Amino acid sequence: MSQNGIIRFFLVLTVTLLSLWLVCHTYDHFRGNADGLLGSVVYTNVFAMLLSVNGVGFLVSLGLTVRQKIIQNLALSILSGLFFLLLFEGIGHLVLALKLVRSSPFEFRRFYISPAILNVKPFPAGDLNSVTGRSHVPNGSYKFMNCEGDSIGWLFNSAGSNDRERSVINLDLTKKRVALVGDSFLEGFMVNNSKRLSSILEQKTGLEHLNFAVNSSSPINYYLTYKSIVKAYDADILIVGFLPANDFESYTDRKAYGLVDWPIYNPYWQGTYPNYKLQYSLASVDQSIFYGNHTQLSLLKVVDSVYAVLTLSDKLKANFFSNSSILRFLSEMKARRYKEGRFTTYEQFDDDDWNYVSYSLIKLIKEAEGRKVILLSIPTLWDLNALKRGKVNRIDPLLAKFCQQNGVEFIPLASSFMAYKGNLEQLYVPCDGHWSVQGEAYAADVIFHHPVYRSLVSVKQKL
Repeated sequence: MSQNGIIRFFLVLTVTLLSLWLVCHTYDHFRGNADGLLGSVVYTNVFAMLLSVNGVGFLVSLGLTVRQKIIQNLALSILSGLFFLLLFEGIGHLVLALKLVRSSPFEFRRFYISPAILNVKPFPAGDLNSVTGRSHVPNGSYKFMNCEGDSIGWLFNSAGSNDRERSVINLDLTKKRVALVGDSFLEGFMVNNSKRLSSILEQKTGLEHLNFAVNSSSPINYYLTYKSIVKAYDADILIVGFLPANDFESYTDRKAYGLVDWPIYNPYWQGTYPNYKLQYSLASVDQSIFYGNHTQLSLLKVVDSVYAVLTLSDKLKANFFSNSSILRFLSEMKARRYKEGRFTTYEQFDDDDWNYVSYSLIKLIKEAEGRKVILLSIPTLWDLNALKRGKVNRIDPLLAKFCQQNGVEFIPLASSFMAYKGNLEQLYVPCDGHWSVQGEAYAADVIFHHPVYRSLVSVKQKL
C-alpha cells in the first residue's frame, strides 16, 4: 500500500472511531446517566485506547513505506514485536480465562467498572482510618467460614480492634498490661479469638493482652496504629509482630500505577532514607475501594483521577503491567516457587527494603518510649521449608542486632518452629498458610516459656 493509501485508511479509521465515540457520548447524555458509562463500560477510555493503538499502527505502517532502510527495519522490528506480544498475551489471557492456571481475575477498571463494586464491603478490615489506613469497622462484627470450613465469628471493639472492649486505663494497677500490633498472624486470622495466641497468653498469665493487630497491614501501619490508637491505652509491654513473608512489600511511589485497578489508601514513606516524609496513596480515605461505599460512578472518578496524575511511564505500566497475562504468569511462578520452599523471604530483601522497614520500626519504638518492646519475627510454613533446605536466614540476625541497638527485646520464632517434634504442616492451615489452632497454641507456648517474655511479664508459675 502506498503512503497516500495508508494515510487515507487510517484517516477513515480515525474518523470512524471519533464518530462512534460521539454516538456513545450523545446516547449517554440524552438516554443514559451522563456518567461516562454505557452499562458498565467506560466508553471514553475505551475509545481513547483505540485511538492510541490506531496512532501507533499508523506510524508503524508509515515507517514500512519510507525509503530509508533503517526506518523500515525499525518499523518491521516494532511490528514483529507487537505481533508476538499480542499473540502471547492473547494466549495467556485465554489460558487464565479457562482457569487452566489459577490466578486472581483481571479488573481493567479504566475500561470496565463492574456493578459488583456495590457489594464490596470491608472484610474483615478495610481502609477506614484516615491516619492508619487499615482498620476494622468499630463496634462491628463478622461471621464467615474459613477455607477449612470452620465457622469464625469476630466482634470488633470501639477502637476498631478485633478484640473485646478494653478500658483505656488499667483498672488493676497490680497487674501489667500487654498490647500487640501486627498483621493477620497476630490477629489470629484463621481461628476464633479464644484460640489465638494473645488470648492464650492472657489466660496463662492472667494479664490483659490487648490485640490491635490488623490483617494486610505492615510496619508503617503498626507505627501509625500505635501512635494514633494504642498509645492512649495503659500498657506496660508492647509486642510487635514482624512477618518477613510480606512486611517488606509496603506500598511506595514505584507502585502508584497499581492504584488504577486497585485504588487503596496506603500510608507510605516518600523520599530517600533517612529523609522520609509520610504520604498517602490517595487524597482521602473514602476514595479507597475498600472503604465500602462506592458506586460505579464514584469509583470511575477515583480511577480517572489516579490515572491523570501518573507519569507517562506509570500510565504505560497501568495499561500493560496490571493487565499482562505474561507478568501474571511470572508472578504465579514466583509464588509457586516460594510455596515449594525454593527460596525464603528471610533472605530475599535488599538494603532499600530494610531501610524502609527499619525506619518504621524505629519510629514505633520512639513512640513507645517508657514501655518495654518485644519484636517477634514470624515464619510461614514455606519459609520454614526453605530454611530446612539450607536457605539463609538473613533477617533474624539483622533484627537481633537492630533490637540490641535500639533497646528492644527480640523473640525469633523460626528456630523454635523448626524444632517442633511433630508435623510442621499441622501448625498451619493448608489452604491458607496462617496458623491453625495448633499453630496458635504452639506459638503461644514458645512465647510463654521464652525468658524475655517471662521476665517482662513476671511469670513465675505454670511453667
